[in-house]
Amino acid sequence: MKKIYLSLLLFTFFPILRSQSVEWANSVIGYSSFSTNGLKKQYAPEQILGTPSKLPAVGSSGAAWSTAIDDGGVESIHVEFKNAINIQQVAIAENYNPGSITQISLLDESNKEYIVYTNANPAPISGIVGRMFNIFIVRTTYKVKGLKLSLNTAAVIGSNQIDAIAIGDTRDSIKSIIKTIENPISGFEKENLGSNVNSATDELAPFISPDGNTLYFTRQDHPQNMGTTGTQDIWYATSNGNGGFNPCINIGVPINNAENNSAIGITPDGQRMLVLNVYKSDGSMTKGVSMAHANGTSWDMP
Repeated sequence: MKKIYLSLLLFTFFPILRSQSVEWANSVIGYSSFSTNGLKKQYAPEQILGTPSKLPAVGSSGAAWSTAIDDGGVESIHVEFKNAINIQQVAIAENYNPGSITQISLLDESNKEYIVYTNANPAPISGIVGRMFNIFIVRTTYKVKGLKLSLNTAAVIGSNQIDAIAIGDTRDSIKSIIKTIENPISGFEKENLGSNVNSATDELAPFISPDGNTLYFTRQDHPQNMGTTGTQDIWYATSNGNGGFNPCINIGVPINNAENNSAIGITPDGQRMLVLNVYKSDGSMTKGVSMAHANGTSWDMP
């Protein structure tokens, strides 16, 4: 059984940039198509903007641009950057099924186009699910304002997804990694939180309220859950002031219902909770996330 233990691991997730002169795509100017198989903005061209959402993990993601037809052939996207800079590198975050890129063109401040990469024979890359594709060029004499990317999706079977696009005035590869905290304090011991929190069933996904006084978590297949066998509910336990917790309480309706319910986090003021799934007025739910607002000692419908 999975149990909640009091243990902290601090980390941050951000692209490691070897130079400050790196720009990530800031706006989408044009595109050929995008997949509408997801919910709302999943797979939309705007998912390509900013730093990577999927990398360094690889695989399919709704937070990446995906074309309308997986193997449709020629596709393209045109992006611009907030600041025009001289560059030595282009980085394309191909989070899923890399190898379909056929051409990369740069645009200067007057929209003059310069082709910096071509591939007449795009093909799958054996043994690689996704990658950061780094292309190095002679430092441009012009400042790069935009970039056009062309794909041949018929050359790589399945969805060809792009997570992000960057340009940089650096010879060090632009990467996206998880950087753990440096010199973490050692000597911590895991401590079972006892019967007020842990039960014979699974306690999952814990987080502490900003004031440190409330522990929120998800219970799987508990007899006091609101759903049928196997479903999940959100529970919470308050601090007893002596380093432990009072008996935990099911957070109740309207956040918990007959479906699977789980909390992701809470805002610094403790007044809004991010929960899994989209809550519909008829009581059903669909994939997504919702925000629940505190109402005194209870919560409004997410």
